[in-house]
Amino acid sequence: MDTDTISIDAARQILIKAAVQVQEVEDRVLLHALNCVLAHRLVSPINVPSVSNSAMDGYAVKADISEGKMLQVSQRIPAGSCPLPLKQGTAARIFTGAPLPDGADAVVIQEEVSEQERAAVFPKKIVKGQNVRLIGEDVRLGAQLFSSGHRVRPQDVGLLASVGLTKISVRRRLKIAVCSTGNELIDPEIREIKDGEVYNSNRFAISALLRSWGMEVLDFGILGDDPGLISEKFLEASQVADSIVTSGGMSVGEEDHVKAQISNLGKLSLWKLRIKPGKPFAFGHIGSTPILGLPGNTVSAFVTCLLLAKPFLFAQQG
Repeated sequence: MDTDTISIDAARQILIKAAVQVQEVEDRVLLHALNCVLAHRLVSPINVPSVSNSAMDGYAVKADISEGKMLQVSQRIPAGSCPLPLKQGTAARIFTGAPLPDGADAVVIQEEVSEQERAAVFPKKIVKGQNVRLIGEDVRLGAQLFSSGHRVRPQDVGLLASVGLTKISVRRRLKIAVCSTGNELIDPEIREIKDGEVYNSNRFAISALLRSWGMEVLDFGILGDDPGLISEKFLEASQVADSIVTSGGMSVGEEDHVKAQISNLGKLSLWKLRIKPGKPFAFGHIGSTPILGLPGNTVSAFVTCLLLAKPFLFAQQG
């Protein structure tokens, strides 16, 4: 290994330290908030469950009844209904999710009860609180659900919906300009490759990664090995993107122009990792816009994107 290479851990620290968090905040409806980053902490506006309810189909009773006791069934309580207070010395037929009536403190599952002409026999000992979901047992009113900076996952969307939240404040999605260099590259959408050419898989893999992280991709296409075009597109991308991610042209060959153009247009802060494959990775700025130069090799590009671009962009996203 070259003595001027840098370790992955050291490179990651340089990148994270250089990341400037996006400040703009926007409101998003919950169904469109997947992979967004929360701008503020979220607390629950309600208790879940909102009332104590039955965890099973069965009979709601006062737990102090004796074994073998027969009780009249005084009401039927399906889920979504509003029960009457439980009459003393009676039981209530109740179903899963239905509110527990005042005066009841336990539910006996239907398999343990024999019912005869609107009366129910309870052969086993009953324990207070059995088969009951208490108010706020899952989520307490005012409890923190997520902290600021949390990335919203599918299960989080479900939790937020369960407490009635339909709109949340998030950091604006990062806009990432993506481009590739190399005269040999052909997009599979355009035509079949000829001898000596390769399909530009990096465009698809890197763009898919960025979108899976909740970021917006600005596609700048293939720039070939033309230093003039590379310079022009880098400047254009720096005006509209939060960061630029490019692949190829990062090594020391005569047709590798990306590193030189970063230096010409701005500042190169990092080049060459202590890793194989993946050594020709670069990081710098064009104006105030960060640029991450991934190697052209498909495995190297994907691996360095995960190891280095991801933590940098996540820090930038907030």
